[in-house]
Amino acid sequence: MCNPCRPKLGATLTHEMGHALIRLQDWTFTLERKVEEGICEAISYEWLKYTVTNYDPSYTQKEAEIAKRVRIQEMSTIETGKYAAEFREARRAIKKYGLKRTLKHVARWRDIPE
Repeated sequence: MCNPCRPKLGATLTHEMGHALIRLQDWTFTLERKVEEGICEAISYEWLKYTVTNYDPSYTQKEAEIAKRVRIQEMSTIETGKYAAEFREARRAIKKYGLKRTLKHVARWRDIPE
């Protein structure tokens, strides 16, 4: 895979790992899709945000520029996508309470905390 394509792959993998993390909670209920997608999008977004400032040292200047554009495009897609409102709610909750406490709240109330 070309180096500049890694951000898109990484964003997809972290999103799917979010689904796996939720499944590993052993909840006895199925989480509403929009809540789960919001959490997974927030996890993916945070990964992208982290990687924007941490380029792979093996990148050429051109590859680094392409990778940065891909990352910014992916972040924009999350911000304006189908679950944008849920993403914003989940991101705010995770920033305020942390992922663990947010998931505990979701387990109890089946919704993203205020």
